[in-house]
Amino acid sequence: MTKPLATIVVPFFNVEDYLDECLKSIFETKCDAFEVLLIDDGSTDGSSGIARHYCELFPNICRTIRQENMGIANARNEGIDSANGEWIIYVDSDDFVDPSALRKVLEECERTTADIIAYDAYKYVNDNGKLLNMYREPNPFTNEGIVDTNLYAKTLLDKQLLNFVTVWDKAYRKSALDKLAIRFIPGRIHEDVAFIIPLLLSHLKIEYINLKVVFYRVNREGSIMTAYNRNKLGHVIENIIMLNKFFKLNNVKDTVFYDYLVFLVGTVIKGKVKVDKRILWSLFTNSLSLRKRMILVFLAFKNIIGEPL
Repeated sequence: MTKPLATIVVPFFNVEDYLDECLKSIFETKCDAFEVLLIDDGSTDGSSGIARHYCELFPNICRTIRQENMGIANARNEGIDSANGEWIIYVDSDDFVDPSALRKVLEECERTTADIIAYDAYKYVNDNGKLLNMYREPNPFTNEGIVDTNLYAKTLLDKQLLNFVTVWDKAYRKSALDKLAIRFIPGRIHEDVAFIIPLLLSHLKIEYINLKVVFYRVNREGSIMTAYNRNKLGHVIENIIMLNKFFKLNNVKDTVFYDYLVFLVGTVIKGKVKVDKRILWSLFTNSLSLRKRMILVFLAFKNIIGEPL
């Protein structure tokens, strides 16, 4: 086949109940401008067989790469490095897409001079199939065309629109990722954060299109977002230490950094304890170094949760 316009990367691990729906929605796009790259992160259920089935159905545009179980960050990196397309689009294996909306994204990839195209999603409640809006505030760049990613990120951070730091609601020009040598940190939980923020603060060009493309599945048992993992908080701390450097270099307000910390820690301990902002703020308004303050947060939540982290 000729060089595809886009590579749709689908990393997966033990999602046999969802992978067929995901891949079916992608191939229903009925567009010959993309390839599908399936990254099998060492699945032990029927997921690998489902992936092989689709590669047999669409041998010219679908291929599978299998790796030992190394985590989602490694799988996403493999997707970038092995992609043939000019653009990278990630679809999580337990989500699915609106084929007509995805086709419009691909059409915009062909037209735009931007490096990143951002779009929107629905929440899909897994237990009853109910669709919900993502509860995002209206994106202030809906009618702005192509803008600098630094302005985009700082504006959304300043407005506390923190849900934009996800990987699966954007298309990325591969040459921009390669030029900046930006990749996901191997083994890192919440890998989106350490990838998106540095990328958006790198003065690329971004375009937002007011289009719901992804059906983002919530409340799936066993997903990273719902499962408790003893390493989560430690990974969040490492993310925050790294992001603090980028925020300072780009003059992002201290209040944004604090709000973002609360947001991240809250996602980790959701369902375990309530986040008391006053306690967190007291830990971040002393003269200790950032790393020491992170350790204090770590120890505080270790004691609150009552489980070894």
